[in-house]
Amino acid sequence: MERNTYTLSLLTAGFLLVVQSLAQPLALQAADNPVTYVTAPDPIPYTFQYSPPSTAYLTRLREMYGLEAVIASETTDLGRARALCQWVHHRLDHDGHKQFKSQDAFAILNASMLGQQVQCVEFGLVLTAAFNAVGIPARPLYLKAADVQTRTSAAGHALTEAWLPDQGKWVMSIAKLTSSRCWAKPRSTPWNCNKQFFATMSSSRC
Repeated sequence: MERNTYTLSLLTAGFLLVVQSLAQPLALQAADNPVTYVTAPDPIPYTFQYSPPSTAYLTRLREMYGLEAVIASETTDLGRARALCQWVHHRLDHDGHKQFKSQDAFAILNASMLGQQVQCVEFGLVLTAAFNAVGIPARPLYLKAADVQTRTSAAGHALTEAWLPDQGKWVMSIAKLTSSRCWAKPRSTPWNCNKQFFATMSSSRC
């Protein structure tokens, strides 16, 4: 038994030496060739396509949950966005440790009605579907903090980005944090997520 343990220890030590010898050249290579990022705008235009609210899926979502009534009293696109933000906030219950397997808005809403908690990903997916159902073009948005590789928690967040014609800008909409908080910033301006957004996330988990 002792001999087997001694042999295993030698093998482990040998394996660690091999790994260390392989890692050193890679570390030196990384130091000599730091990672660079392209910051210039992409010269290739991309066309985003959104499902019209007349599709069967969005029509069913709008009618089943009375989304037109939710925004009926609002007179601006921003007001409609905030109303839907609040609606999703009060429909879902958040727990950053709960993983949900489906990305379907109906499945998320049904599970929430039965008491299941969800992450920020599901908040963003439901809000995106709700926006599109009432004719507000929207898409999920996934953010990462600048120090994502070293953070122990709250290193990223999922939310919704919606285009509001009367604002002339993309609006960053977050239903999870409070019942009425929506950030708006021109899409042509880079997000400084680490300072402007993640400062609010230091004590929470998505």
